[in-house]
Amino acid sequence: MEGQEKKILDYIKCLDGNNVDKAVIAALPPIWVEEQYKETKETVWYKPGGGFVKASNEFVVECCKKYPDRLIPFGNFNPMLYRSEQFLEREVKRLGLKGIKLHPPVQAFYPSDPQVVVFARKAAELGLPILFHTGPGSIGRDEYAEPKYIEDLATMVPEATIIMGHGGRPLSPWIVGKHKNLYIDTSFANIDLVLWERQSLGLLGYKLIDKNIIKMVGTEKILFASDTDPELTSFYRRTIDYVKSFEVSDEEKAMILGGNAKKILGL
Repeated sequence: MEGQEKKILDYIKCLDGNNVDKAVIAALPPIWVEEQYKETKETVWYKPGGGFVKASNEFVVECCKKYPDRLIPFGNFNPMLYRSEQFLEREVKRLGLKGIKLHPPVQAFYPSDPQVVVFARKAAELGLPILFHTGPGSIGRDEYAEPKYIEDLATMVPEATIIMGHGGRPLSPWIVGKHKNLYIDTSFANIDLVLWERQSLGLLGYKLIDKNIIKMVGTEKILFASDTDPELTSFYRRTIDYVKSFEVSDEEKAMILGGNAKKILGL
């Protein structure tokens, strides 16, 4: 992809500058944008902050192959497709994916749907963690991202490792605290990084992860994540500083910043 070589190199420099050893990268799911592509009718990929870019699991893997010691590929799939679990197994074996990223609001599915349950069982069989976009967002239908549906999935597939993205969205901490196979991450969990969203939701001043949530969930269930890209490198430093501000021991901060992810990814 034109211009992506430099972006990946910039991303590696960003990791170096923030003392980040490894990063998981994944493509967003495709979004149909008829209004902007009436002529070509092509499938495009939404790019946060404006614009659209094409991407694929293959592209993600190619990026990771250039820096195998730094980048870890997660794949994006549509779990609602016919025999999606079989396609998942083939693609994981073909591409060497290490995890899965799903976005229910954009892909228009409920995580508790029977087809998703079958898909999640296959992911668990393959040893792949599943990261779900959870809670309100800027794109898609938020109803699909309600934490209660992920709790249903976690109950039906207790062998699956499921990560609820974007920290302590309403209800997430309570749900994570009840299930051994559920985790939350710190992406967009810092109030300063998502001030615009908090204002639009009427939640200004609400910390997505605070000392009470940490106590409820446990430091062993929280994963450092930034939800960033080469054009949003400040997210790394600010999210790291955010985690370091938690009122926990240095050992527990180390677990959140990498130890827990190493365990889940088998590193």
